[in-house]
Parts: sequence; structure tokens; C-alpha cells
Amino acid sequence: MISVREAPPEHYSWIAERAHLVIGSDFRAIEALDESGRILGMVGYDGWCPGSVAMHVALDNRGAARRLLQPAFGVPFIELKIPIIKGLVLSNNPRAIALDKHLGFKEVARLADWWGPGIDIILFEMRREDCRWIPSVPLRKAG
Repeated sequence: MISVREAPPEHYSWIAERAHLVIGSDFRAIEALDESGRILGMVGYDGWCPGSVAMHVALDNRGAARRLLQPAFGVPFIELKIPIIKGLVLSNNPRAIALDKHLGFKEVARLADWWGPGIDIILFEMRREDCRWIPSVPLRKAG
């Protein structure tokens, strides 16, 4: 059985190592755990803006991916009412590019050589209205 919960800060190094992240004070995450408490996957968020948040994903298990899908998109889109999730992916990471495209993210920009010579940073986005992983509930406007 795989459970999903908010990840405590002492677990953030798990995703930082796998996703090559520098964890800042605004970082938050959810994690998928097996019965023994071993982390199987994590989705982290940072780069908070009123209109968007950056999402980072690391997975060691397919079952974790399935269990994390709805919560991963539900947190920003439903709970926090943020209309856009952004993702930055290195052009030399075909698995991450394929995952983002499979999930429904769209490439919106490519920043040539921003990671280093010959390695672009690709900016992906998912808008609330395009997300097929959460119930089709209209986004309520603040105010």
C-alpha cells in the first residue's frame, strides 16, 4: 500500500538529489511512501508567484507516480487556486521531457545554453483548464 502525505523538510534532500535542486525556504513537497516509510516518489513546489508555481518530480516507483498524480495537481490548482504550473527541464533529460509531455505540459520557451554549452533549459507549463488529472471544476477567482 502506498500512502501520500505532506513531506517533512528533513525529507527534501531526497528530491533535491534526484532532481538536482537547490532547496530554498519557499520549497514545499508531497511524498509517496511504502508501508515501511520508504520514500517512493516526491513532488516539490517552489518559485511561488500569484499566477504560477514551479513543480519538480522525482520517482523511484510507478505505483508512486499513479498515487501522486491527483494530489500533485490538486495542491496548486484546487487547494491554492494557482492557475499555472511551470516546469524547467534540461534538454539533455529525455525522460523528464517525455514525462512532462505525457502529463500534458506544453513547451513554451527554450533558453539556449542556459544550463551550459549545448544544454538548454526548456520551460513547460500546464494551465488549470488543460489539466486532465483533477476533476473538471472551474477555478474560483479570488475576491
